[in-house]
Amino acid sequence: MTSPLTPPDCDLRDFPRMMVDVARLMGSQFNATASRSPVAWMIGHKLWYRAWHQVPAASLPDDDEQLCHLAELGFDMKTWRKSKDLALRGWLHCDDGRLYHPMVAEVALEAWIEKLLQRLSSGAGNAKRYGHTFDPAALNASIELATSLLEVLNPRSKALDKLKRRQSRTAPDQLPPGGQKAPTGSTPGVPSGSQETETGRETGILREEETNVSSLSPGKPGRARSLVSTGGKEPIPDGFPGPTDVAHAESLIAAAGVVLSAAEHAKRFRSYAKTHNRLVADWFEAWVGWIETEIRKAPLAAVKVELPPAKPWAGPADVRKAFVAAKSEEWTRAYIDPAGWQDVPERALIPATGTAARKILAEARGVLASEKLQLLEKAA
Repeated sequence: MTSPLTPPDCDLRDFPRMMVDVARLMGSQFNATASRSPVAWMIGHKLWYRAWHQVPAASLPDDDEQLCHLAELGFDMKTWRKSKDLALRGWLHCDDGRLYHPMVAEVALEAWIEKLLQRLSSGAGNAKRYGHTFDPAALNASIELATSLLEVLNPRSKALDKLKRRQSRTAPDQLPPGGQKAPTGSTPGVPSGSQETETGRETGILREEETNVSSLSPGKPGRARSLVSTGGKEPIPDGFPGPTDVAHAESLIAAAGVVLSAAEHAKRFRSYAKTHNRLVADWFEAWVGWIETEIRKAPLAAVKVELPPAKPWAGPADVRKAFVAAKSEEWTRAYIDPAGWQDVPERALIPATGTAARKILAEARGVLASEKLQLLEKAA
């Protein structure tokens, strides 16, 4: 067992493309197994691409049924077990109970670092544009973790060289880990051009303070975002958070990969502010702080496993309806629709696989009896 090869929040589901080093692939031991089992070779490739959009990226669930679905084999567990060893060549069992592939992880870390750097740049730019504070500490920590993992997999990665060049020319207040310190008199995390000082008296934005409980966000005690204004304060504007503010929150939720309703929290945020007569200098900043607090408490979104496409049922419609009524549409799609049908000399189902036959006998014996159906083995 070993530590996971990518961070737990590494999410590349918004990256439609995965870079492949063709020369490295063609020269790999995995590629040499194609002559032994073309099916396993094909499945192995599919699992690489499936892992790209798993969370964490470059990982797969260590579960045969889920892997069979991800390999697009449907419920053909016989083919999966026959191909498994070759298809999973190079994958590692890690401490979090998932499988990781070093090559896929290397490419994923390069893309993840680029994504984090873009967030760092956008955060600083938005802070400068809208006049609110921006704390890069969390992003810097994420970049540092991803960088350390990539250095283990490939210390000569071009992404690491690119990061070093970027650090050398990035403004001090936007530097990722390893960059220069901010010059004396400037506050790290504050965009260049901001008028914020150490006392915060020249701005109307919010300050980060050590508080026992946040003035607005219902988070746990500890370091929270204070809603004490350093400038003018005002009650929550009518209609805030508006559609644009909710959309911004939805983008933060999507990037975090958690289950959270931005629209519902907009109502709670507005109700809480009015009920407690809150006066705040920057309501947008308060709204973002609220959502960030809820994101940290929200459960991760489940990764959906795609079912195989529906297959037309070859038998009578009334027989299919009986299975749907007794089990479910999904169950019937999985085990009945792929089966063959026989009218004479007796009405019979011909399950597509041995697994399907055992499933039907174990869970739908009553339907077989009521419909007077036999269960036949598929011809070799």
